[in-house]
Amino acid sequence: MGDDSGLQYFAESFRRGPRADWASRFEIVRNAKLISMVGDLLFKEEVFEWAGGDLGLMPTQSSAAVGILETLKHAPLFQPDIQQWGHALSKESTNPRAGVLKILREWYRENEERLKAGDFEGVRPGRMPITDVSAATPQRFVASERVPSIATGALQAHQLAVMDERNAPTVRSPWIYVAAALSCITLALGLWAICRCPRS
Repeated sequence: MGDDSGLQYFAESFRRGPRADWASRFEIVRNAKLISMVGDLLFKEEVFEWAGGDLGLMPTQSSAAVGILETLKHAPLFQPDIQQWGHALSKESTNPRAGVLKILREWYRENEERLKAGDFEGVRPGRMPITDVSAATPQRFVASERVPSIATGALQAHQLAVMDERNAPTVRSPWIYVAAALSCITLALGLWAICRCPRS
């Protein structure tokens, strides 16, 4: 199995600060052993938080899902069918109805023992997301249930982020900011005009 101290250091670093942008780092590491070291973080229930300005903190489960997807897609220890499944999930990750987080959670539980034992050839792909609502059966899709998704983060352009659809940040129209700026300018000009008028 070799010396995994570097891998353990990476996993510990991720666990200490999971809400940062980790996608590219998981892609570089691309080691299947890493999944069992961080897989439990898929089951956190955090929400997206604004950190000020255009920056936000993604839920830990989102970052864990992103890292696991990157590992599934690129780790050479996995069979090609796992890599193909990882790519297929990534393609559906921006669809809030696909439930990619839920699928990853199910897959991790089904394969947890194999992953921890290092039996990567025995790891099987999970189910595919249901993306066509009209084709979904009532047993497999309920429109009113909370459906976790992986969405493209506008805050960090290349990072995918798993978040609950109802916890997604509200997108404000840029016209709100324009109107606010114009109101401030009008108020400032009005005050300036009042101060410049001669008093009788």
